[in-house]
Amino acid sequence: MGVTAGEILGVKQPGDGETVRFPIMLIDNDGVAVTGEAWDAAGMTVTYTKEDESGRTAFPTFGTENWVEIGDGEYRVVFRGDDAAEKAVLDTGGFFSLYVKTDNTRGDPFLFKVNPADVARSGEEMDVTAAAKQGHSLTAAERVAINAKLEEEHDAGPWTAGVGSGVNTVTPTLKDAANKAVAGVICKVRNETEDEPGLAWGETDQNGQCQFQLNDATYKLRYGPSAFYSFADQPYTLVVSGNTEQTFNCEALTIPASPDPLLCACWLDIRYAAGAKAGQLVGAGEGTVEIKAVSPRWVAEVGEAILGRQEGESFLTNGNGRVQFEAVRGVKLTVNVLRPGATNVKTFRVPEQATYCISR
Repeated sequence: MGVTAGEILGVKQPGDGETVRFPIMLIDNDGVAVTGEAWDAAGMTVTYTKEDESGRTAFPTFGTENWVEIGDGEYRVVFRGDDAAEKAVLDTGGFFSLYVKTDNTRGDPFLFKVNPADVARSGEEMDVTAAAKQGHSLTAAERVAINAKLEEEHDAGPWTAGVGSGVNTVTPTLKDAANKAVAGVICKVRNETEDEPGLAWGETDQNGQCQFQLNDATYKLRYGPSAFYSFADQPYTLVVSGNTEQTFNCEALTIPASPDPLLCACWLDIRYAAGAKAGQLVGAGEGTVEIKAVSPRWVAEVGEAILGRQEGESFLTNGNGRVQFEAVRGVKLTVNVLRPGATNVKTFRVPEQATYCISR
């Protein structure tokens, strides 16, 4: 993440029963991600600065409820809406700086922005996930929020239609080349020319099926994105005439493992970060993984080959948006992940296994 975590728009003051989680990265003086830091780590300092303030203020009461370790040096600082002092910290719209340091880390400021529209808002607005768990009936405002999030993660909606509002029960089924049902893949339905808002969406079940309510017509159907399947034939054409069942095919993506027991095949699927294609896999050469740091800096000799990744090496995405390279098992790598409009940093230790998905 570099020196700061960057500006994150839309951070809000938490309402009653809500929490707001600020992502941070802990790095030592050598630029290596630090793991295993607890909320009460030696030398732990957590301070903040609001818009137009000149000094730093200590976090009200920092405890185990305010600290979550994600992994690979990534953590969350948690502000709770049920704690009046923590809630009051986010009562001012504008830029917000959070500083975190321990004895094992160099100390970095992380910059955010509190959305003024979300400060001191009505307690009736609530977290959608919590609402669903409690059987809450979604309000119109909450439906708008859900629709906006779906547009951000997938593509233009509105997706408030859910299963659709037509008279026919339509059941598309997704199977791979081995005729095996494919579960857990998002399915989206549009009109034939795909020039109107989305009509319906769903996620394939264990039988590879979604169920929609659509009128007689021809539609375009898209699956994904998926890290494990490719959809070369999409958009698929869905013809509805009465109650309709139709099967579509995809291809499982395989990760070829190195025959050498010292090496692991590391891979990552890169997606667009913003715009109309946000969430979709990038094309050939549109994404890059750059080796930023290798620790320890050693290589292994196997026969006449010298195996090991070197700082400065880079690898481009293939036509499925995938980057793959081999690395010596047990080595810690820090990589830059570049895509149109965004760059991310990932630090991980190459596991003692044949293949490894970097994004997990």
